[in-house]
Parts: sequence; structure tokens; C-alpha cells
Amino acid sequence: MVVDANTNYQCDKTTKGYENLKCNRISSVTCTGGGDGCDRGGIVPNSWAGDMATTFKPDGAGNYILQFGTIADNYWGGWGTVYDRTMTFTVKDVALVSLFSLVRAAFDDWLLVSINGTVVYVGPKGGDRLEAFYKRRCTDTRRACGFYILPFVRYCATCESFPELRTNWNIGLNIDLKPFLKTGANTIFVRTIVAGLGEGAIQIRTRQFCPVNCSASTNNQCAAMEARAK
Repeated sequence: MVVDANTNYQCDKTTKGYENLKCNRISSVTCTGGGDGCDRGGIVPNSWAGDMATTFKPDGAGNYILQFGTIADNYWGGWGTVYDRTMTFTVKDVALVSLFSLVRAAFDDWLLVSINGTVVYVGPKGGDRLEAFYKRRCTDTRRACGFYILPFVRYCATCESFPELRTNWNIGLNIDLKPFLKTGANTIFVRTIVAGLGEGAIQIRTRQFCPVNCSASTNNQCAAMEARAK
């Protein structure tokens, strides 16, 4: 390049500037509900089916009382007579059930309760079964064997009793049944053995987790800078 000494030259200089700016986009999640004590959750409402009266009512403290049978006096008869009753119900999700406890047994004379095939209560003397049976007896003269007229009750492998206990039992309990629940169909079985006149009913206290509803929102603190960049 040849530069003429008699010529004026002018140069353009371009300067670029950079600015570092920071901003935030903040996302947050807000949830409502939760806890327990709702009337909807794991247990499917009105899914009860059984051969005794069934009620499902709130107790005012967030619990619902499931009653199977009628708490009254002497509506069954017989002598060592067995009354078997079954109730089925549906659990949508067992994880949504926070409480399921046998809290009352009202009966005369004997009662067994099982849930999904597991015996959870035998009253009033405890045990692991409840059966009515007849003993044989033999006479010394004729060596002839027959049955006793009155049946007996067997409530464990070596436990026997006459059926008549002369008591109307109304027993408060606190037996956790939740370990025996399952998602889907569930079955509660109640066996009552009556001598003379009697009855049988149970109450179960239930409580369910409440649904949780969540929503997400975003606080965009970059809106002004995004507008400048356009």
C-alpha cells in the first residue's frame, strides 16, 4: 500500500461492548389436602355385600365406623347352633387406608372373626378356632357308644366348653386389621355359636388418607431482559 504524504486519511473504529446480566426463573409446586380423616380414599364406598345388616357411618372425628350385624339382644336361637355370616368389600388402594381396627364385638355366646382367611379374634375365651361338636359316650353295661345330646364348643386344639355361657358380651377391642387388608376384594367372616338365644355383631374403625392435589407455577424474573433482547 502506498501512502501519499499530501493526502489526509480518516479511519472508522468500531467498538463492541459486552454486559453480563443474570436473572432467574423460579418454579414452585403448591399442594393442598393430605393428612387423613377423609370420607373418600382407599375404601370404595357402597361396595359392601353381606348377609347381615351393614352400616358405614362417620363418628365425627374423621373416622368411619363399619358395623356388620345388629347390636341387639337374642335375635337368634338354638343350642350350640352355628351362624356363619360373610361380608365382602373393595379396597381401591390399601396404601390409602390409615386405620382399620376391630374395636367392638357384641355377641352371645361365642364369636369368631377372620379377615381374608386369617383368624383375628375368638371370644370370649380366646383361641384359634370355633367349632361345635358332639362327644361320644359309652355305657358300662352294654358297651354301646352314642352322642351326647348337647353339643360342645372347641376354641383351640385342647380347649372345650359347654356352649351356654349365660352372658351377653359387648367387648371393646383394639385389633389392627390393616396388615390383613389387600387392594381389591376383601372378605370378613363372622361365626357365632348360640346356646338358647343369642346374637352377633362387630364394629371396625376405619380412617383414610386424604387426596393430595398439587399445581406448579413459574415466576419468570427474566421477562424484562428477554424483551430487550428482541
